[in-house]
Amino acid sequence: MRTKTLLFRKRLYTLLQSIEEYPITVLVASTGYGKTTVVQQYLEKTTTQYLYIDITGSSDIAFWQKLCDEMVAISPKLGQALRLIGLPSDDLKIASVIATLKDQLTKPLILVIDDCQLLLENSTLFSLFTTIALEELSNLRLVLLSQKVPPIKLSTLVFKDYCLFLDRETLAFNLEETGGYLELKGMHLDKKVIEDIYQQSGGWVSVLFFISEAFRHGRLEYRTKSLNQMFEENFLLLYNADEREMLIRLASLQKFTVDLAIAATGNKQIDKILAQLEKNNAFITVDSAGWYSFHNLLQHYLRQQSPEDAEQKNFYMRAGCWYLQKQKYNQALQLYWRAGRLEKFLQNVEEQQHWIRNCLWQLPDIMPALMDIECTSYPKSFLQIAFALLRLGREDTGQLGYKILKQLEAWSEKSKKKIARRIQGDCILIQTFLGLYEDNDWNRHFYIAQEIFQGEQSLTLLPSAPITFGMPMFLYLEYRQPGTLNKVIEEDMACPLENMVPGFGHGMDKVIQAEAALVRFQLEEAVNFARSGSGCYKGRETIFFGNVCSVHSFA
Repeated sequence: MRTKTLLFRKRLYTLLQSIEEYPITVLVASTGYGKTTVVQQYLEKTTTQYLYIDITGSSDIAFWQKLCDEMVAISPKLGQALRLIGLPSDDLKIASVIATLKDQLTKPLILVIDDCQLLLENSTLFSLFTTIALEELSNLRLVLLSQKVPPIKLSTLVFKDYCLFLDRETLAFNLEETGGYLELKGMHLDKKVIEDIYQQSGGWVSVLFFISEAFRHGRLEYRTKSLNQMFEENFLLLYNADEREMLIRLASLQKFTVDLAIAATGNKQIDKILAQLEKNNAFITVDSAGWYSFHNLLQHYLRQQSPEDAEQKNFYMRAGCWYLQKQKYNQALQLYWRAGRLEKFLQNVEEQQHWIRNCLWQLPDIMPALMDIECTSYPKSFLQIAFALLRLGREDTGQLGYKILKQLEAWSEKSKKKIARRIQGDCILIQTFLGLYEDNDWNRHFYIAQEIFQGEQSLTLLPSAPITFGMPMFLYLEYRQPGTLNKVIEEDMACPLENMVPGFGHGMDKVIQAEAALVRFQLEEAVNFARSGSGCYKGRETIFFGNVCSVHSFA
């Protein structure tokens, strides 16, 4: 590529000037972020000698031979010495390489190694790269380019200031650079149009290239039609029918790992296809944890091609099972629902306590499907759902949550099943906590629930949940008449709640006394009681006291 046809990004050039100050520089981003281009542009301007080596496969030996050959061209003695040492496959040979570089590399050299992601995770070369960085060789500066974070103890190197690290967010085109690129391609556009294109592209130069090509060929409607056509003409034609269908199915997931892709598609060869896709095109990225994601424009296009047929529902179901096995309940719930198998999900999680914790905001979407399922068939799951719906604070969710709760309560009063007693006790606890009883007599209902539980514990209430932490009964909910405060304090300090929700009542007596001191405006006593009670909550003193005080902030 000729440099004059490429946008010179001064921002990144300035950052890369630090290459010669750090033992190692690492650039990590998917294809299409311009990491190779910006490094090459820097090298063209530096006066320091450099070697640029492309890794073309996973063979360590092939790389080492190429490195030795390239090194011979600039320093025959050094290149031959490295060749005689051979592949640095153990600590002794790595030490020999380091000693040789220190002794025979007499002039500054920038060694750039591109496509490091092609090396195997356990490649001994990564140990060599790490050692080079830690040894701080005076005349060698190592630059690694990779589509994923290389296993070189990157965090440690960055922390110790041995490494300059540029990630995808840094390498992405910013708004100014987007405008400069489009202008370079002959697109003299209004500022708002440039902002729109910048938002669509996400800073991926490959997408900007597609947009500029569409514009150059007279396709002025770059937002949808022309880009879709270019995806069809330049992207999907590279894949056969089975591979194309696989990509279309996968696009329905926001992100995916290889294991998830194999489970969802049933294709055990998908890892090879994804690796090739990542290597050869610029519309998919993978993070350090191995999660792949499509560029949003390509994902939108692929989703338009996806039929909501029986096979797609099977795809959702298999993906949902994968998430359920990993106890990722929110993703599993969403996928089971999309597969039309919500009841199967409830059946599978019936014995799992507190699975609902990360699923709250999905409940409004699935409410119509919930109404078609008999709640008493899965009483423990629906008890969690009812409590969650009531806590969302919406009229529609609150109405359905209350309806489910009362149905479960009526069923539990008549059912002879062993679980019914705990369901009934929890129905009382939930209504007490949420103030659904008209009499507001908290302690009376707690004693009723304790008698029903008969020594067993709540299925629903979690001591660490925000709704329970820092309560027991805030006195402002109960203290109504002059002269009754001491009686309320005595009743609350004897509350049996801890018997039903283990760990919940620790420090309750101090909380009650802190509350009472606040009601009496005895602030110093309130602080002392709150602090002494908070010790039972393992280091959450600030939150504890904040919860106590915030209730009375109106006073």
